[in-house]
Order: sequence, then C-alpha cells, then structure tokens
Amino acid sequence: MRLDEINEWIDATIISRGKSYFREGRVLSVNEKVSNQFQCLVEGTRDYVVEVTLDEDQEIEYSACTCPYDQGEFCKHEVAAFLAIDEYLSKKDKQELDQDCGSTHRNLDDIFRSMSKDEVVSLLREIVKNDGKLKRRIMVKFGDLRDEDLLRQTSKMVRESLEEFVDTYGYTTDDSDEIYCDGVDEALSKAHEYLDEGRVMLSIKILLEIYREMNRMISFYGMFNDRVLSSKYLETSEDLKVCFSHPKLSDGERDNVYDLILQWIEKFIQNREYQSAIHFIELAIEVMRHPYQKEVMDELVEYFICELQEEELEFLYLEKLRFCQYRYIKKITGENSAERFMYTQLDLPIFRELAIQQAMSISDYESAIALCIGGERISKENSLNDVRWKKMRVEIYEKINDLPRFHDLAIELILRGNEVYYDKLKTKYEDEQWRKVYPKLIAKIESENRYGSWVFLNLLIKEQEKEKIINFLRQNPRFAPDVYRHVLPEFNHEMISIFEAYIKEQVKISSTRDLYIKCCDLIRTMVSIGGKNEGKEMILWIRENFRRRSALLEEISKIEIFL
Repeated sequence: MRLDEINEWIDATIISRGKSYFREGRVLSVNEKVSNQFQCLVEGTRDYVVEVTLDEDQEIEYSACTCPYDQGEFCKHEVAAFLAIDEYLSKKDKQELDQDCGSTHRNLDDIFRSMSKDEVVSLLREIVKNDGKLKRRIMVKFGDLRDEDLLRQTSKMVRESLEEFVDTYGYTTDDSDEIYCDGVDEALSKAHEYLDEGRVMLSIKILLEIYREMNRMISFYGMFNDRVLSSKYLETSEDLKVCFSHPKLSDGERDNVYDLILQWIEKFIQNREYQSAIHFIELAIEVMRHPYQKEVMDELVEYFICELQEEELEFLYLEKLRFCQYRYIKKITGENSAERFMYTQLDLPIFRELAIQQAMSISDYESAIALCIGGERISKENSLNDVRWKKMRVEIYEKINDLPRFHDLAIELILRGNEVYYDKLKTKYEDEQWRKVYPKLIAKIESENRYGSWVFLNLLIKEQEKEKIINFLRQNPRFAPDVYRHVLPEFNHEMISIFEAYIKEQVKISSTRDLYIKCCDLIRTMVSIGGKNEGKEMILWIRENFRRRSALLEEISKIEIFL
C-alpha cells in the first residue's frame, strides 16, 4: 500500500478519524531518522509514537503505533502520520525542485516570459488533453459556449469541485485556513458576470445549477457545517434572491424560472433526494405569483407526502413541507387563509407553536394555555415535545403572574432536569417564604429522582448543602471527581475515604490503558486534597493485587515518583 492509496485499503471510519487528527494539527512532529524511515509524534488521549518505513516507491513496508488500539491493522494515529509524511515528502520535493530551479536562476515566471505564444498554447493543449477538469474550467471561463453547453459544463465543474473539496478537507476546515472551492468560485463568478451584463435569466440558471449540485451533496453527506461550503451555499441562495427581484427579470421569465424549479423538485422527489426537494420548494415560493401556481404546488406537495409515507424521517420532512405550504398560502391567498391552514395542522409542533405565539400576541393567554395543554396531551410519547409545551405554558403563567400554577409546573420541570426553573421559582419568594418551600422541594426531588442524580446534586451545590452532598457521594461515588471541591475543607477526610473506595472499584473493572490512566488521575486528585499516605497505600495495593497488568503497573510507576 502506497501513501496515496490509504483510502482504498484502510477502513473508512479510521480514515475519517485520521484525517480529522491531521487537519486538527495533532501530528506534533515528523522526524525522518534516515532516508524513508520516519518517527511521528501524534497527540491523542496521550502522545503516541508512530514508526513508519517506506520503500523507494513510497510503499508502506512497516508501520506501528504505541497506542492500545487492536481492532484492525491500522489506527487513526497511523493514518494521521501517513498524511503528515505525505505532506512532508511533497514539501521536500518542492524544496528540492525550487533549489534546482534556483541553480539556473530561473523560476516559472521567467520561463513563461521566455516562451513564445505558440509554445505556451502548445503546452496548454498538451496539459488539457490529459486533464478533463482543467479543460472544463477553461471552457467555462473563456469559451464562447451555447447556454445549454455552458450550464452542463458548469454543473459538472461544480460537482467535481465539491467532491474534491470534501474528499480533501471533509466538513471541518479550520477558520485560519485559506481554502477555496475553486469550481464553485468560478461558477459564482460567471453568474455575477452575466448579472452585471444584464443577462439575469442566464445568471439564474447558472446559480440554480450550483444550488442543485450543493443540495445533492447535502442529500448524500448531510447539511454543510464547514465554513467554506456553508458560506458558498448561503452566497448562492442570496444571489438567487437578488436575481429573482432584479428589475430586468420580466414576469414571463419569472414564471419560466418557477416552471424550471418545479421540474427539478419532481426529479428530486423521484430520486428520493427529499432535502433537496424541500430547499427547491423554498426557492419556488420566492418566484410564485399566481393562484394557478399555488394549485400546481399543492398537487406536488401532496404527491411528495405520499412518497414520504414509508420514510423513517417522514415526520421531519412533513413538518417542513407543511410549513412551506403555509408560507405560499400566506403569500398568494393572504393571512386569513394561512391562519385557517395553520389550525388544521396543530399536530405538527411548528404550527402549534405558531398558534400559541399568535394567541399571546393578542393577549389571549387562556387560548395559548389551552393550546399548550393540547400539545402535551398528544405528545405523551415524545418527551421532548411534551417538555416544549410545558415550558411555553410555564412562561405564560410567569407572564400573567399566576404564581400557584407557575409553582406547580416549575417543580414538574425541575424534576425533569430543567434546573433553570429552580432559579426562576426561587426569585418568586421572599427569603422567609423560600425557607418554608425549599425543604419540601428538595425532599421531593430526592425521593422522585426520575431524571438522574445530577438534578438533585446540582441543587445541593447551589444551596451549599455540604453535609447532604457528602452523604450523597457516599452512595454515589462516581460523582466525586466532579464535585469534591464543593465539600472542602470541611469534609476532607470523608472525601479521601470516598476516593479510596471508588479508586479500588475502578481499578478492579478497568481493562485498557486509557482506563488505567483515569485511575491514576483519581489517585492524583486524592493526593491533592491531603491523601498522600492513602495514595502510597493504594499503589502498594495495586502492585500486590494486579501484578499481571503490565500497562497498569507502567502507568502507576509514572505517578509513584510524585508521592
């Protein structure tokens, strides 16, 4: 396997993680000890050493990493090292080439200046003959193509550029990187050029090709979270909106754009590229002008919904589709029609929330509360939506200063892990009143404890209930590393005892180096709060009882010198 073939031979997940490590700069050093023998230091859970030997053709003859990974032939640290070595060799070759060129006192600019026009043209022809991507970029930028050919070549150029970008950088380019998606940039530049010339329709068609290709990428890989690709996506979307409102775009052309977008929506639905179809419906709304266009879109939306019926994400797509429908109903037939439509869709959370907000905007708080309760009733199997309506309802109670109902619902939300309502509830009482409410509330949370111990523990920390915290930690020592500081210095000895018991429990169940390191960290923490003698005793206990765990003993020896 050569360095440039790792994508073909190594598991895709390991490749992805290795690329992320490489892009994040976790390869701390690349040292070529002798020709084609490398030692790389890679930052992971700890620093790992990767040894790599190449032959003259950059075939990987030997590779090893000091990490404990044993689920495959290569680990992510090795992949990161391979990429770093490849980069190192490329830079080395370039430096050698630059030195060779420097020895003749000529650089590329000098060479090009010395060449005749015919020589340059001949050289370009030779290069382009073997490089379809470069040929396409030259044709798009400089060729006098028919509109149909221009659009076809632009679409291919954008697709190739996006695929190459994602393959090279993934979706997480660093903010400091000067990285460009050349094909997309070239296509956007062409669209801007035609817009400046007043050829708005052609500019729109180019932008739609870019938007379509970017949406196809989203269908395959998910929404862009990379700063470069997401900025290009937003730029394309905004450019289309500018073109749609351009004074030189005639009404007839606007209708033609609508028909073109409709054709693509249908193709996206047929190809099961549902996210792309929704994005293009959103575009179609921008140019929709007539009631008959709304009727055509209604039919397309219903067809879309029928196609979605067996999809896992049907509900998510359905909500987005119906909201698009709401938007164009409002645009074409007005507010009243849109409101009537909204009330037929209350099973979808986005419309129920819209109805609640609308009721609150006209101070119809009882209707808003009824809508919230209705949402809770139909969301019993969906805890997230159930809490969503409860949160809206408790905010209404707070707004209308209904303390009894606010109190009861706030407690229910606190019990479900929403601590922010504890602080809100506390502000509603005078100090003397709170001293009466607090004991009952904390007892209720402790007894029910449905949503995990953190709720109860965090409230104890807020109230500085150190004795209750230490009693809690005796029963739940796994929380000790995170909260021990909150009981010091009063409960130093008790915390050391809790750490002792917890460390022994963790050592017994640990089986990997990473877990051994965590056990050593726990010993360090115990020592830091005054348990130095207990730390020494713990190390003796480990040495006596776990003599066969060489990795554990190795990690223990690293902290032993500090005791």
